[in-house]
Amino acid sequence: MRMAFKVGLMDEEETVQALEMIDQREEIGNITEHVNFEEVAEEIYRRIGDYWVLMDKVCRRVVEAVEEEG
Repeated sequence: MRMAFKVGLMDEEETVQALEMIDQREEIGNITEHVNFEEVAEEIYRRIGDYWVLMDKVCRRVVEAVEEEG
C-alpha cells in the first residue's frame, strides 16, 4: 500500500484507509479465537463495503496505468 501511494496510485487518505484495513484484518483474526462466528461474520460484513470500493478504485488505476504504458 505504501508503494502504491509512493507511485501515485493511491492518495494519502486512501493509503491510510488501506493500512487500517490491514490492521483490522489482524484484529478480526484475533477476535475469531474468542467470539461467536456469527458476530465475527457480521463485523466483517459491516467493514467490507468501504474496502471493496477502495480496492476497486486502486485496481482500476493500476489497469489504466498499465494500459497507458503498453
